[in-house]
Amino acid sequence: MHAAAYVADPYAYYRGLRAQAPACWNPDVNAWTLTRYRDVVDLIRHPALSVGRLPLAQPVVGEGRRGDMLEQHLAHWLIRMDGPDHARLRALAKRAMPHRFADQMRPLVRQRAEALLGRLLSRAAIIDVIGDYAAPLALAAICDALGLPEQDHVQFRRWSECIEQGAGRGCSASQISRAIEAVQATRAYLAQQVGRVQASGLISAFAGSSVNCAVMSRDEVISTASLLLLAGHETSTHALANALLALFDHPSELRKLRHGDCDTGAIDELLRYDTPLQGLMRRATASFEWQGQRISAGQTLVLWLGAANRDPTVFAEPDRLNLNRQALRHASFGFGAHRCLGAGLAHCILEEGLLAFLAAAPKAARLARRLEWRGNMLFRSQTRLLVQLY
Repeated sequence: MHAAAYVADPYAYYRGLRAQAPACWNPDVNAWTLTRYRDVVDLIRHPALSVGRLPLAQPVVGEGRRGDMLEQHLAHWLIRMDGPDHARLRALAKRAMPHRFADQMRPLVRQRAEALLGRLLSRAAIIDVIGDYAAPLALAAICDALGLPEQDHVQFRRWSECIEQGAGRGCSASQISRAIEAVQATRAYLAQQVGRVQASGLISAFAGSSVNCAVMSRDEVISTASLLLLAGHETSTHALANALLALFDHPSELRKLRHGDCDTGAIDELLRYDTPLQGLMRRATASFEWQGQRISAGQTLVLWLGAANRDPTVFAEPDRLNLNRQALRHASFGFGAHRCLGAGLAHCILEEGLLAFLAAAPKAARLARRLEWRGNMLFRSQTRLLVQLY
């Protein structure tokens, strides 16, 4: 399939692969592609697959300099670690943000959403859901969770935009340079905040976390905070935007959610239906057989989460949005040791952001304009989503 067609509708591509070649070598991306739910789930946990030292997803001019700088920054990110180091750091991070943390954040996230919507409704009938609502809400919620001062949120928004612009296909050398500078600036800022932020915030909790006498180093505190801030912001932003788009395109399901006529799994169904993170990359550290194929050490695999979420052997009528779907176990947050650390907070931002939006703008509707999807095959996001509020 042509890249542009894939970006516009990856699910048609997944259907063909799942039916004809669910585990196959793709010479265009120099990687194995896996599209069945069971394969994706099992390979995420496979001991011969590693997340460390994966190739950067976007080869560009100046790759060496960009790669060196990003590798230095990403070295302590949980999503780039395996084995004992990963287990130690993940245990410390989980100790700092237990399951109830997201529930504790819920009233503040709802308050942020309602205040933002109040300002938007007072000044404009038409908004870009991504730039005007989802992005600032996700950023404010994550900054609140980390304990960062509110006056710095605007600066984080600028850095986040630079990083996003420098990570897509076809970005210019100047965009790449600005993205690197933004990553470095974020790290420098967070380094200054360690020991200075609110005692109730996650940065302080990371710094004070202890499991079996193990603690986070200063670099690990900074990197774990930046992971939540940078990766979490983009994912939460587009989870909210994709969910609203799905609801606008399925008015009967939108009415269910507005009137409270759907099950508690409605938010998970929206995450299943159109997850921002479409695929995970892994590298084989040893050769092994899989579904009759020989995976060689050093080869890259792409585990398509978006395809797993539409597997008809797991989800009945997988291409239909059904907010009353039962026994939902989507792949959007991953599984096992590498399940998304901030899944609870991301779920909270999506739920509170959606419910606040639907309550504040009961007549909101998407403007009938052509959607513009960003050209990133692993991450499904739009450039903007125009909505008429009233």
